[in-house]
Amino acid sequence: MSAGHRPGRPEDLPHPELLWAAGTARVVCADLVGGLDANTVGHRGVRVDDGGGNWWRLALVEGGPAVLYGEDSEASKGKWHTPPVDFLRGGPDWLPWDTLLDLESGCELGFVYWWEEHLGWARAPYPEDLKDDGLATTALLSADLDRVLDDLTGTLCDSAWPDDTRGDGEEDDEEALAAHFRTIAETVVRHVRSRTLTGPLLTESVGTRLRDALEVSAAVETARRAGAVPGAPRPLTPRGSGRPEV
Repeated sequence: MSAGHRPGRPEDLPHPELLWAAGTARVVCADLVGGLDANTVGHRGVRVDDGGGNWWRLALVEGGPAVLYGEDSEASKGKWHTPPVDFLRGGPDWLPWDTLLDLESGCELGFVYWWEEHLGWARAPYPEDLKDDGLATTALLSADLDRVLDDLTGTLCDSAWPDDTRGDGEEDDEEALAAHFRTIAETVVRHVRSRTLTGPLLTESVGTRLRDALEVSAAVETARRAGAVPGAPRPLTPRGSGRPEV
C-alpha cells in the first residue's frame, strides 16, 4: 500500500476489516510479550498507540458502520489551523459523538474518518492550506502488511528474546530465532484476519523454546475480546444519536 496523501483522503484507506485485523494483531502481539497498556481492544474499538503521542482507534459501530480517529503528535496540523478544522463537520448521526467531542475539547483529535457500506470512507472537508492530518503516519502504516509484520517481529524480538541467547555471539542461532519470531508474527496476522486464532495454534507456533518467555494465554484472551477466535463476537460500539445541540 502507498503511503497515502498528506493530508489523508478517504480513498487512501482500506476496508475496515483490514484495519481491524491489523490493529488487533498489534494488540495481540503486545499482550504476547507482556502487554502495552496503551494498546487495547474492547467495546470502544481497537486502539494502537506508540506511547509517544501517536495513536489511532477503529470502532466497529452497531449496525455495520465504522469510524477511525486518532492523531500524530507532530503531523496532525488541523487542530492548530486558524480556524481549527472541525473534523466532525457533516458526520453521520451514528458516530460516537460523546467520545469524539470529548477528544475534540481536549485538543486530542487529528483526524476522523467514517465508513458505511456502499458509501465507503468519508471525512469532513479540509481547508486547502492544511498540510497534514497525521493519517499517513498512524493508521495507514498499520494497513501495510509488510510494515505490520516487520513491526510485530521487532516487538517480539525486543521484548521476548531469551537472555541466554542474546549477545552470545552465535550469529546463526540469532538469525534462526529472529526468523522464528517472524513466523509467530505471520501466524498471528493470518489467523486474526481469518478469525481462527486458538490457544493450541499459537502455542504450537511459539514452540517450547519461547513458551516461558511469552504470554500465550493473555494473547489468546485479547484475540477473543477482538472476535478473532472461532465463534467469538466482535465488540461493537453503541450508535450515537446525532451531534448534540450547542
